[in-house]
Amino acid sequence: AIVQPFVAGTGYSDAIANDPATTPAEFQQRQAALPADARSGQLRELRFGARLRADDGARWQTGARAQLVYAPELDTRWPESDFHAWPESDRWLDELSGSRVVTETFTSPYPQLAGVTVRVATYGGDLTPGEATVGPLGAGVLDLPLDGAPLGTLAAGQQVMVTSALEGWAQLRLPDGRTGFAPLSAFVSLPLPARRVGGALHIVLRDVGAGEVLRVTDVPAAKLRDNSHLDIHFEPLPDSAGRLYTLEISLPDAQPGSGITLRATPSGSATPPTTAVRVDNPLVSPANLVYRPIYDAAPPALDVALDDLPRDGDWLRVSAPPAVGAGAVVALRIAPGTGPDAGRLEYGVTSDRVPFGGWVAHTDGGTPLSGALLVSTRYQRSVAVGAIARAGLWRLRGAARADIAFSTLFALALLGLLGGAARLTLGGRRIADDGR
Repeated sequence: AIVQPFVAGTGYSDAIANDPATTPAEFQQRQAALPADARSGQLRELRFGARLRADDGARWQTGARAQLVYAPELDTRWPESDFHAWPESDRWLDELSGSRVVTETFTSPYPQLAGVTVRVATYGGDLTPGEATVGPLGAGVLDLPLDGAPLGTLAAGQQVMVTSALEGWAQLRLPDGRTGFAPLSAFVSLPLPARRVGGALHIVLRDVGAGEVLRVTDVPAAKLRDNSHLDIHFEPLPDSAGRLYTLEISLPDAQPGSGITLRATPSGSATPPTTAVRVDNPLVSPANLVYRPIYDAAPPALDVALDDLPRDGDWLRVSAPPAVGAGAVVALRIAPGTGPDAGRLEYGVTSDRVPFGGWVAHTDGGTPLSGALLVSTRYQRSVAVGAIARAGLWRLRGAARADIAFSTLFALALLGLLGGAARLTLGGRRIADDGR
């Protein structure tokens, strides 16, 4: 299969800003920053380049299918976007304990909302600096937690100095002075933690429009690791696309001194697809919670037989595409068929280049192709003509008050034009009458 991601919505030219080096992330950020009427609209037509080699005009029999699938993993608009980035501009909120609640309100651009990832810290709840002993299986050391490059190994029973914890890994100093990370589970003894977290983290998801609680879940204290990403999962919501939700996070059983903290970024430093963002904490200034929604795989929004699509030259056309919210990242997927014409199907792909702010086309396995699949979209949006006309009249009225002499001359000229048009119209009618 060939897969081509793209961002739904208008405002393409403004978002690329005449910059041939625009990346997909920059494109999404710029598009999200445009006024709503410059990036919205209903998808009305989707076309893509495809043809049949040595086409004899007969009905195609490729058996291929055209699908439009959601690609939330490519959406970079959320405050949480880079796993290893801990920007200095972000900060930890005050301790979350007792009656304090952190609240984030967001619009889900995709269906199948199944959770959210946040960043937590436990104030040294994993360990304090000191000596640790490696377990009987030894331990590999990486330069970064989880997916870093190997630095070496620790022998069973070896003692090392650990300084902090990150993502469930201990940060340690190697004998040669380098800093690395090994899993907490690889040690048989660690320095005592600075504190114990009191109770489970309590999460509530509300539907703002309906005003009802949809999901409630708790994360045990034992799963709250220091300085780490926390994946909070709940039963998926199939129809979550375009819905407004409020996420409430609390630690009700924790007394002051046994709570946790959550990571936040100053408001305005990110452009998440939200209509309201706030952290309900009176001791901090307005901020966005550093978070990212989790989505289960959704069925294709579109799944049609390629052979049934109307053709315009070397373009195939989908005249009734599904509704896709502006700013959402989707992918056109062409699944190959086994029909007698399957071997003659060819795709229109740009040669060794990608349109500004786009992605290279790739296979299902992620292998990149030489360029981007030729995709064309058309959108329709409502225009408030009455409001525009009223605004124009108000501006003319203001100008008339500011310059009465000019306005008088303008009115006389306008009346003259209207009178001339009327005389021409009457003359035309007389000529028509004479000719009958």
